Amino acid sequence: LFVAMKRHQLLATASIASLAILTHGAPSFPRIRSTLLHANPAISAVHKRSIVERESSANPFQPTLRAIKFWRRVGPIVIHYKFTEAWYALGAHRNDPNRRAEKWEALHTKHAPTGLRVILELRGLYVKIGQVMSSRADFIPRQYVDVFSTLQDSTPPYETDRIEGILRESLRACQAVEMEDVFESLGEVLGSASIGQVHKAKLTPAYGGDTVAVKVMHPNAENLFRNDFKVFRTLCKVALPGWDPILRELEMQMMTEFDYINEARNLKRVRENMAQSPYANKVKVPEPMIELC
Repeated sequence: LFVAMKRHQLLATASIASLAILTHGAPSFPRIRSTLLHANPAISAVHKRSIVERESSANPFQPTLRAIKFWRRVGPIVIHYKFTEAWYALGAHRNDPNRRAEKWEALHTKHAPTGLRVILELRGLYVKIGQVMSSRADFIPRQYVDVFSTLQDSTPPYETDRIEGILRESLRACQAVEMEDVFESLGEVLGSASIGQVHKAKLTPAYGGDTVAVKVMHPNAENLFRNDFKVFRTLCKVALPGWDPILRELEMQMMTEFDYINEARNLKRVRENMAQSPYANKVKVPEPMIELC
């Protein structure tokens, strides 16, 4: 999914990369296929599903492989903590609380960097969880907070070629146009997060020629998030029982963030409301190009 944004205007898209561009005066040439998709929600739903299915079918074992990677890296860490916990329960260093504290500190220092490597390798949901952990110094060990704090600024983006592929397929499938018809260039990454990333881009003269920001959803993001939540929920049962309420709240929030078309419509509504407010000249709201969704 992607969204594009001009200085104070926005281009939003959905499907695997449905597009909504924000500029005035989008081209008026017929878009029969796009009109049908918008006129019939059933057709639109089937169309979106077909894109998701094509993406998922590229590697149907990806969720399983991610789960195996996760447990291969995290499993030994969990065992190490559980072994230490059992060792202390049997009476080790019972009369030396400082020694116990030192052991726990050493354990956190040893495994926090490994946790970050797992997050950066798997990305997606694990980036979001790492960000949450880095902001909860009230009950997360200091070592994890410090190491995971690097996730607050930005996360490594996907390769531009891969993002171009998502945009190209989405525009062909949903708008029956080529990427080169819409974008003159797709430039630098302006920011990257757990679900998607934003690129600076230039529209072709046919679409107004404006400089925009394009928000693209990472490949198969929604499906991977759903499966990763299952994996992490198992970890919570085994090693982090106190995290269950936090994980449930995070899941409820995160699973609403994959509908970029709805996001664009909400943005349009905010823009219209702001235009009628006393702050219209002080607050600039991007303009999504719903016609390209």
